[in-house]
Amino acid sequence: MKTLRVLRTAAAALAVLALYGLVLGRGRWPQWPLP
Repeated sequence: MKTLRVLRTAAAALAVLALYGLVLGRGRWPQWPLP
């Protein structure tokens, strides 16, 4: 199924973006409330 692959790729990209944002945000932006 192609949907699984797309979902997996999107999840991985989101995780990387979240991690990157956390690392960057720690020094620049005030910490936002995490869910």
